[in-house]
Amino acid sequence: AWLLISLFNFCLLRLSPETEETGAVCRNYLLSVLFFGLLFGAGCVLLWQACGSLDYGNVQLALHQQSGKNAEALAGVGLIMAVLLFSLALAPFHFWYLDVVKAAILPVSGWITLIPIFGYFASLVDLTVNVFWPVYPQFQQALIIFALLSLLLGAVGFLLISLISFSANSVFSSFVYLLVYVLAMSGVYTAFLGLKSKGIYLDELKEISGLSKVKPYIAAACLLFMVSLIGSPPMLGFLGKLSVINNLVLEQNYILVAAVLVSLILIANGYLRMAKFMYFDSPVNNFDRTDRGIYVFLFVNLLVVVVSLLHPRLLMNDFEKMLITVF
Repeated sequence: AWLLISLFNFCLLRLSPETEETGAVCRNYLLSVLFFGLLFGAGCVLLWQACGSLDYGNVQLALHQQSGKNAEALAGVGLIMAVLLFSLALAPFHFWYLDVVKAAILPVSGWITLIPIFGYFASLVDLTVNVFWPVYPQFQQALIIFALLSLLLGAVGFLLISLISFSANSVFSSFVYLLVYVLAMSGVYTAFLGLKSKGIYLDELKEISGLSKVKPYIAAACLLFMVSLIGSPPMLGFLGKLSVINNLVLEQNYILVAAVLVSLILIANGYLRMAKFMYFDSPVNNFDRTDRGIYVFLFVNLLVVVVSLLHPRLLMNDFEKMLITVF
């Protein structure tokens, strides 16, 4: 399934205009997928040799009986987890994501950013909790380093920081943050999908300069979603980030709390720069007429955010019941 999703992403990436840059990005992405696919296969083979099975229960039992002393099994676990970290674009495996998002057309960039992350993240949680748990303490410090390196990249760093202990609270808070992040980012991408110039999607961020003067409704919606991504109250993003920080405080990981707060300041600077472009700079683009479907989807997205704000129980309690059912 991982390989099929990766190849599907490659096919979508090929929809980008044919240029030397996009051709190189497509080749590099395909080579990266094939390389990490080989690592994934090698990890499965090593686990099979060490545990005699790839059944979740049997592998967990074997790892528990070996007390984490089987180097072959540890190598297999490490390779499989590396593939998932690569898929989540965690530093230092984030190189492919930055190139792909830059080269892909906007709808493809939105797909890669918002949709597969649910499957990758759920797989990481499922495998760690239900299979690799006997040896997880030997990988925890490495994951903390990956998480700290990835904090400046945004959402995924926050996810891994929250998830480090893999307790019930940390798993729940990380999924709450992921859901809030996807709701806000889907709004931002939808707003950008409505901004075409001569039928072409935006290439650079500075092209939204003066947006509030020519597309005031889209600019206002985009600003609200960016405020949510920053984590400022009363927007839904505050609930997601509060859930992550609250969990770290409960676990007394104060160093990670400090790292999260510093990264929030740096991330806020980036979103405030976007707000400056939209509201304080002069227009540089003549945008095409925006399809009504964009406004409808933005309204629905904002409605979901407002309902979640007014009735957070829908997001917290009901979402927790769903996670208990799945995991």
